[in-house]
Amino acid sequence: MNVNRSSGRKHRPSLHCHSRRGIGIVLVLGVLTTVLTLSYTVLHLQYSNRLIGENYTQHLDARYAALSGLDLGLEKIRSSDWVGVDTSFVVTFDSSTTCTIGYKAGDATLSADDADYSDYPYRVTIHSTATVTAPSDSRRSSTYTVSAIVQLVRENLSPSGSPRWADLTGYDLYQWGDDVASIDLPVHIKGAAHFHGGLDLAPTAPPTATPFHGNLDGLIVFSERLSSSEIKDLATGEETYDDYNDEDEDEDEDEDEDEDEDEDEDEDDIQYWWRFNETSGQAIAEETESDKDGTYQNGVLLNQPRATGLSDGQSVYFPGVDSHIELPEDVNLSSEKFTICVWAKIDSLQSGTILYKGSGPEEDELIWAFDIYHDKVRETCYPRFRMRNPDDDTIHTFANENQALIVGEWTQ
Repeated sequence: MNVNRSSGRKHRPSLHCHSRRGIGIVLVLGVLTTVLTLSYTVLHLQYSNRLIGENYTQHLDARYAALSGLDLGLEKIRSSDWVGVDTSFVVTFDSSTTCTIGYKAGDATLSADDADYSDYPYRVTIHSTATVTAPSDSRRSSTYTVSAIVQLVRENLSPSGSPRWADLTGYDLYQWGDDVASIDLPVHIKGAAHFHGGLDLAPTAPPTATPFHGNLDGLIVFSERLSSSEIKDLATGEETYDDYNDEDEDEDEDEDEDEDEDEDEDEDDIQYWWRFNETSGQAIAEETESDKDGTYQNGVLLNQPRATGLSDGQSVYFPGVDSHIELPEDVNLSSEKFTICVWAKIDSLQSGTILYKGSGPEEDELIWAFDIYHDKVRETCYPRFRMRNPDDDTIHTFANENQALIVGEWTQ
C-alpha cells in the first residue's frame, strides 16, 4: 500500500494580487489630489489676477473721478453762487461713483518762514475725494483724493463816491448773489436791507401765524356747498352775492307755501359777509343779521381799488407784516356743508392766513383755518382749508392745487 505523506510544511495563500491592488488605489488618489491641488491653485491665481485687474481699474476710475471733481470745484469757485470756504458739495457720476468736493481756507504747505506766507489768507485749498464701489461687491471700494490750491486775486474797492461804493454802503444788510434769501425768526435787522433775489421770511413759522400779503375784496361764507357752476357764475359776474341774499321781487304772489319756504332758505344760505367797503376807521361791518362785526388791526389800508370784474365797492390791502382783522370769538362754521368765497390778489409768493379760528397761533391750537399756501417746490400759491377733527385730534386739509394764484392778478 502506497501512502503519500506530506513534507510537514503548511502552505499559505498568496498575497501578491491584493498588495498590487492597494498600491494602485493609493497612486490614483495621489494623482487626483495633485490634480485638484493644481486646479485650485490655478483657479485661485486666476481669481486673484482678476481681482487685481478689477482693483487696478477701480483705482484708476476713482482717480479720474477725483480729477473730474477737482475741475468741477475749480469751476464752482469762479461762479457767482459759490458760498465760500468750509463748504462742500457732492457729485454723483453714476450708480457706483461719487465725489465730494470741499473748500478749506489757507494753504497747509505754507509756513511762517515762507516768502509767500502773506498770501495765506487769500489761498483756498480744494479737496476732491472720489469713491468707486465695485458693482459685484459693495464691500470693495476704492477712494482717491486730489487737492489743488487756488490763489484769490485781491482787488481794490471802488473809491468812495462811486455808484458801486454807494450801493454797498447805503445798506446795513446787503445780499450777494440772486438766490432766494431765507431769514427765520426771531431776527432783528436795524436799518436798510437789500436783496438781489427773493426773500423767504420766517420759513418755519406756522402758517396760521403768517399774515396775508395782498388785497381782499369781499369775504363771504355760505352755509351750503356751492356747485362749480355757481362759483363760476360768481366769478364771471353772471350771479352776484346779492342774488343769494335778496328776495325775488318779481316772484308771483300766488306761489305756494313750499316755494316761499324755499325762498326763505335761500336767504339764509349766506352765513357771514364782510364786504370790506369801509373808507375810514377801524370797524368792519358784517352784512347779515349775525352781526359779526370786526376791526382792522395794524395798518390795513382801506378804500383800495376793487377787484377786476366787480362793479362797485372797494378792497382792503394787507402789507404782509402783522396787519390782520379781528373777529368775534363766536364766528363758527355752523353747517356741515359750507363754501368760503373771496376775491384775492396776492403781492408775493408767501403763505398767508385769511380766516383762522383757534386758541393760539401754533399748529396744535388750530380749530379751522382758510389760508393761502405757498408751495415752495412748485413755486406757486393756492387756497386751502384745514380743520381739526375733534374725535382723533388730526388736522384734515382740503386744497385745490390746480387753482394757482398769480402775483398781481385778482382771483376768486
